[in-house]
Amino acid sequence: MYHFDELTFEQKEKFKEFKKITSSFEIDVEAWCKITDENPYLWHTDSYFPDNFLDDYILRNNYNECNGYINELKLLIENRSCTEREILNFISNDKLFIAAAILKSFTLFGHHDGYIFKEFELPPHYVCDYLIVGKNSDGYHFLLIEFENIYNNITISDGDFGTTIRKGLNQIDDWKSWMDKNFLTFSSNLKRFKNKRETLPDEFNDYDSTRFTYCVVAGRREDYKEKTYRKVRELSKQNIILTHYDKLLEEAEFLLNSGSY
Repeated sequence: MYHFDELTFEQKEKFKEFKKITSSFEIDVEAWCKITDENPYLWHTDSYFPDNFLDDYILRNNYNECNGYINELKLLIENRSCTEREILNFISNDKLFIAAAILKSFTLFGHHDGYIFKEFELPPHYVCDYLIVGKNSDGYHFLLIEFENIYNNITISDGDFGTTIRKGLNQIDDWKSWMDKNFLTFSSNLKRFKNKRETLPDEFNDYDSTRFTYCVVAGRREDYKEKTYRKVRELSKQNIILTHYDKLLEEAEFLLNSGSY
């Protein structure tokens, strides 16, 4: 990732050129595409959170490598002794696009601008596995994700939620309650990662619970029955996403093939 103070003289000159293009009343799309494709670091440098930026360039230009990561994760998940901790350890650094793939079909934000934070703290008692910040035409929104077990106690025989899913949903209840009372702490924690040259918009300072979505990933497709999916749809009305690891893999493939968040 890149910070402005770490750029070379030539890179800073390119950055000035980039800012001139983006600040024009009518943007020269051809010039914009050319300079960003040739100098992908410009996206990081100009972003609110340079070290956490979700970069389309990586998807478009590292297809084979990213596809290899998805296939590795498929093999890992097929191991019935695999735990969520092993998955979390696998999805790190250049593999974070896999977790961020949840944005693609499950939300309506992130296609204008996006950031991912691993193991984001909600002090003093909670940590979400991933926080994703994404923008749409209505501004910035926030997605907090919890990974739970892949196997064991996902659902019961009739498709109702088992211990694993209930544990994840209880965690989300705790997060929502915490956020209602501690949004300023949440905002302050985010600002520790902020680009010092930028000022964050109002969404990062004024709490609006409708801008928050919560997600639990648990189990395999085989665990989800008709009753499970009915309850999943009910949860979606509360801005809660419940899905399984097979769907996560499919979304990662969809994201990679589309080349953009």
